[in-house]
Amino acid sequence: MQIPWPASDRKKSECAFKKKSNETQCFNFIRVLVSYNVTHLYTCGTFAFSPACTFIELQDSYLLPISEDKVMEGKGQSPFDPAHKHTAVLVDGMLYSGTMNNFLGSEPILMRTLGSQPVLKTDNFLRWLHHDASFVAAIPSTQVVYFFFEETASEFDFFERLHTSRVARVCKNDVGGEKLLQKKWTTFLKAQLLCSQPGQLPFNVIRHAVLLPADSPTAPHIYAVFTSQWQVGRTRSSAICAFSLLDIERVFKGKYKELNKETSRWTTYRGPETNPRPGSVSTTPHTEHSLHTHNVHEKTPIMA
Repeated sequence: MQIPWPASDRKKSECAFKKKSNETQCFNFIRVLVSYNVTHLYTCGTFAFSPACTFIELQDSYLLPISEDKVMEGKGQSPFDPAHKHTAVLVDGMLYSGTMNNFLGSEPILMRTLGSQPVLKTDNFLRWLHHDASFVAAIPSTQVVYFFFEETASEFDFFERLHTSRVARVCKNDVGGEKLLQKKWTTFLKAQLLCSQPGQLPFNVIRHAVLLPADSPTAPHIYAVFTSQWQVGRTRSSAICAFSLLDIERVFKGKYKELNKETSRWTTYRGPETNPRPGSVSTTPHTEHSLHTHNVHEKTPIMA
């Protein structure tokens, strides 16, 4: 069964006016499609570079047509550009999405919408994400949601731009700050994912990640596919690396880096221990402490 949901003629015209292709880009590419409840699906699309979302009603196993008056803005839930990578997962009636938040594709965002909790997003001014962040997966856990992505490593000052794979974490019960981070995440943390073999160039670009629960409930693992930004000879190789969720949780409790606003450089925090720690899970709003950390996690690669 098919139901049409094309971009409106007005949005197509605006898209073409902004120098996008009427033949390949100015359409509605579906980027989010999740089961919201027993009677509705929730979907979002690029909508001719003007992201839009809507609920699709299910009646006797049939999809009812989409009403134009029920279409909502989808900024922060779907990318503008169909070529941009994105991810989204529905958890407890709330949509957690990682995508680009602007027309130019230079403002990555992690956002929570729908459900009873307040809408939250990353703070673009604080540069928690590099402007070229590319999201590949979102995986919920008991108290948190993990986002997997790659971005340019701003903490390294190399001659060549270095791609780095990351895992970010936000807490499900985050309600935002009272003063400094209103409607923003207060539990955002990110760590570097390392996938390498001795004597070889690292596989530093993550392509996808999935959770494979183990027989024991205490040892689930994330399996992720990586490639390298470098090519040796005429061949390109890839790898699958396994990451224990327990190891990832342990890293987020370890040492972290902070941004020096005067030098714009990341340095390991060596001051006195703070309580609560930056980014810690809490049932009350965080207001007074720094929230952006950067940790490193290592694992054993499985070659593919």
